[in-house]
Amino acid sequence: MKKLLSLFLCVVLALTTAFALVGCGPETPDDEGGKDAKYTVTFDSQEGSAVAAQTVKKDGLVTKPTDPTREGYDFLGWFKGTEKDAAAWNFKSDKVNKNVTLYAKWTEAEPTPEYTVEFVLNGGTPLIDPQSVKEGELVVKPDDPSRTGYTFLGWYTSTAATEDDKWDFENDTVTKNITLTAIWKMNTGEDTEEEIPDINEDEKDSGTRLPEVIP
Repeated sequence: MKKLLSLFLCVVLALTTAFALVGCGPETPDDEGGKDAKYTVTFDSQEGSAVAAQTVKKDGLVTKPTDPTREGYDFLGWFKGTEKDAAAWNFKSDKVNKNVTLYAKWTEAEPTPEYTVEFVLNGGTPLIDPQSVKEGELVVKPDDPSRTGYTFLGWYTSTAATEDDKWDFENDTVTKNITLTAIWKMNTGEDTEEEIPDINEDEKDSGTRLPEVIP
């Protein structure tokens, strides 16, 4: 009787241990698609600036990262592969159900046009070299020139020297080749500005000092 009881207890213990081991078994790993699975979304910027990976829940959406940059190229978007016909990733509808790598696609950027900015001193000194400026960028303001007996009023796009003609180095951007002319006011003690004669085309070479406009 005691042997039967002992055998019974051994069987019960064995079964209890087996159930305990099953109950304590490993959870379904994330990469096996459990309901709480999480996946890694990696961004391959293809020689562009680095983009951090994301962890996304199963069937979740990827958060669109800030566009990467690459000198000399325009960014076209994130794609599911590197093949020419690879589909673009739709951040509003494409859901994650496995580890994913998204690839940046680029196209070579058109070169930005450059223009020449020349400075006509109109009797002032010293000579100022011309500047090569990309389209849409600012001109670097040179040091103010000087001229004996005159006060420098600024750089103007026209000798008419209206307020609209005055070049604003902090806001005006270059969209074509331009010539900036120094405008002066004679120090006579009177609040009158000198009249500036028309400038011949031959006198518009960079750094050329024009003759004294007022004797």
